Formats: sequence, structure tokens, C-alpha cells
Amino acid sequence: MKRSIILLGLLIIGGVAIDQSDSKPADNIKAQVIGHVTNTTNYLQSKVNSFVQNEKSIQSTTVKDPTGEKTKTASENQTTPSNQTPILSIMNGFSVDNTYYYHFTNKTPESVKQVFETAIDSYNDTGLVNLVAGTGTAKQNRITFSIYHKNEGYKASSIELGNGGPKLIYNTNDVNKHAINHATASINMNYSESVTVSVAMHEVGHALGLDHSDDMNSVMYPTNQNVTQLSDGDIAGLKNIY
Repeated sequence: MKRSIILLGLLIIGGVAIDQSDSKPADNIKAQVIGHVTNTTNYLQSKVNSFVQNEKSIQSTTVKDPTGEKTKTASENQTTPSNQTPILSIMNGFSVDNTYYYHFTNKTPESVKQVFETAIDSYNDTGLVNLVAGTGTAKQNRITFSIYHKNEGYKASSIELGNGGPKLIYNTNDVNKHAINHATASINMNYSESVTVSVAMHEVGHALGLDHSDDMNSVMYPTNQNVTQLSDGDIAGLKNIY
């Protein structure tokens, strides 16, 4: 800032020097130069005062708004536990409403409905999401629960107990990047251990946008640990989205 003020002063004074080329009496020229120099000094002083005042204004604004609070989307990290459950990359940058309408496909057995209903109650108890029975509309968030059959074979080191995930629908021209989530969550009926609350909790978590966690106390741990309660990290991950 000092450099720019000095250059500005030199340019203005230089302009005064050019004005002296006019054919005028010496005394008038001297008076003109003194007047211009005085005006230049006053001008520069006013610029310096304005700069100082602006700096004070900026500092004052910072003090009045120390938190810098703003509306956050899923892509912006909040102050959370170090073991926060990650969110799926597809959710990054989007804002999604926290109300979902869910329904089961016709072939879903009662045993599967029961474990999903228990999982739904656990997520609703957080107060962060609101899962409501019903089909919803194309412009509302929805989760479709279903079953499938997939045989991993006896030699497989791990077997797939279920799958789930979000499907985002959004307008590319929407600068606010609001999205609608038409998610799915399914249980693999080839294995009896699939029909458990822990598996249902895991797949509902994926449907809502949670990714795998390396915390064995999280329902989002990639292998089934029979965890049926959301961890602090899971809840923090949901807060990051909703």
C-alpha cells in the first residue's frame, strides 16, 4: 500500500510539473505550484486516512462475526470427531433435504421388513433425518427396500450380505446444487446372516450417503460386526450431510 501511495503522489506531482510549461509570470507559476503541491498533499492524506479507516472497519467486522457461520453443504467439513464416518463422494457439494419416503418391493419378506423398520427407527431417533413410510413423488427423497440373490461361492474370503446407495437427481443449472435422492437398500437372501439389524443399519447408512468407516464400532464398518447402534462418528457423518 505504501508503494502505491508514493507512485500516485509522483504521478500527480509530475502532472504539476507539466503545467509549469505554460507561459505565465514567475510569481504566478510559483503560486500555482505551491497550490497544487498543497492540494496533492491533502489528497494523499485523505487517501491514507481512508485506507486506515477501511482497515479498522475490516477489523471491526471480523470481531463482530468471529464464527463466520454460513449455510453448509455436504462437501464442507464441520468440527467433528476425528473418527467421523466418511460420506460418499457422490454427496459432496450437494444439499439434500432430510425427509425421505420409503417403501418395500412386493417380494420383500416380513423378516426383512422388520430389520429395516428397526434400522429406520434408529436413524429417526437421531433427529437428523426423517424417514416416513410411503412412496413419495419424483421430486421427493425416496428409499426403495428390496431383496436379491447373489451366491458368492464357498471359496470366497468374504461374502456380500447386502448393498445400498444414493442416486442423486439434480438440475445442472441450479447454483445452489440442491439434489433429490432416490436411494436403494437391499439384502442378499442367499445368506441367513444377512437378515439382521446390523446389516440393515449398514445399508440404510449407504442409502443416506454414508461411506465405509474404519471404526469397528461404526455400523458402517465394511464387514459385519453385529453393531446395531450408530456411533458418534456415524452421527457426525449424518450431520455433515443433513
